[in-house]
Amino acid sequence: MPIELKCKVCGKSFKVPPCRAKTASTCSNACAVLVRAKSRERKVYTRCLACGEQFSLPQSHIDRRIYCSNKCRYGSIEWRDNIADITSAEGNPNWKGGITEGSSGYILIKSYNHPLGSSSGYLLKHRLVMENWLREECPKSPFLVKIENKLYLSKDALVHHLNRDRLDNRRSNLVACTVGAHILIHQGILPEPGAYWPPWAKITVGRNKPFS
Repeated sequence: MPIELKCKVCGKSFKVPPCRAKTASTCSNACAVLVRAKSRERKVYTRCLACGEQFSLPQSHIDRRIYCSNKCRYGSIEWRDNIADITSAEGNPNWKGGITEGSSGYILIKSYNHPLGSSSGYLLKHRLVMENWLREECPKSPFLVKIENKLYLSKDALVHHLNRDRLDNRRSNLVACTVGAHILIHQGILPEPGAYWPPWAKITVGRNKPFS
């Protein structure tokens, strides 16, 4: 049996099926357009913190909506930093130090807020050590890339362990290099200047060793 309601715009009575009794609010499309127009008037505009694009949102959301989409939110280092405080390190009851040895023999460190980390949040320790070293002593290095105004070790850069010990991540045992330079180092050939850093690294030459 139809339910009789009053239009919230013009006050006219109209009937709807029982299933629409709680959702219907206007008697016609013309009145519905007016309701939607008023709803749009209550919206405000702001700029996305990540991409800078302007977007609209309800006025009640202005204090908590800072990203225009999930893509911008999940891709933001600031958002991931905030999540890391809750889900990683001491903020997580299952935290066990965040350091582990991977199947390849390298040490991995949990680093949720790193934009170039793996999907599981881990990053190779020797890359983090080299990244911090370059930031301190050679911030203009071509091995670094800028992401959201912060420098990170490029994905194209490799880090070589001079003594071939993958667990020895002292700065003095590491060299950042190109793919080609890495191959030459393992062949006992000194790469061209600029293909590796630091330039004073004690690279062994003249003895061929298997690539690993």
